[in-house]
Amino acid sequence: AVRRELRGMQDLKDLCDREARKGAKRLAFGGFAILVTYWIAVFRLTFFTELGWDFMEPVTYLTEFLFIMGGYIWFLRQGREVSYSSILNRSVSTRQQNLYAARGLDIERWVELVTDEKALKKEIERIREDYDAGWKESRKDRVETGESALEDKPNKQTSKEEVDGSILDKTLAKSTSKPSGKDVDESEVVEKRREQIRREEDTV
Repeated sequence: AVRRELRGMQDLKDLCDREARKGAKRLAFGGFAILVTYWIAVFRLTFFTELGWDFMEPVTYLTEFLFIMGGYIWFLRQGREVSYSSILNRSVSTRQQNLYAARGLDIERWVELVTDEKALKKEIERIREDYDAGWKESRKDRVETGESALEDKPNKQTSKEEVDGSILDKTLAKSTSKPSGKDVDESEVVEKRREQIRREEDTV
């Protein structure tokens, strides 16, 4: 709602500003035309009439003094020195105020809306920065968690290898400590042969 109202007022203000600047430029060109006309008049009256320089010299001095008086009056009323830029800016400002009043633009309301929009943008920017900071923090935590998992994985593999080695050792120990069936049969045959030889000797 604020942006919609501000957009409408901003369009109207831009239109008034453009017209005010155009009017100020027309005034500036009008002042330049007056100066050119004055110079042509002085030149013609001085060299192409019977008046001559003797008559036109005091006229030019009085005209220059009149401009100085006008500049001093401007300084007293506006509180600033006379310059082309200051006159142009004053003309633009005056025309803007007149156009605002003529077209029903409440400039104070426009300033209030601009201030509200700036405050809203700052609030949105602050929320966005907080969100970005939280997202970066959570991403950092996920990365650290993944690194710790990668560090723990070799330890698990090592423990598995140790378990496999211990099982293999136990299996070898059992296989070496327990005689096979073939070894048991051969020892029994040898023992029976010895027993038979001993009996034959006793009979002899």
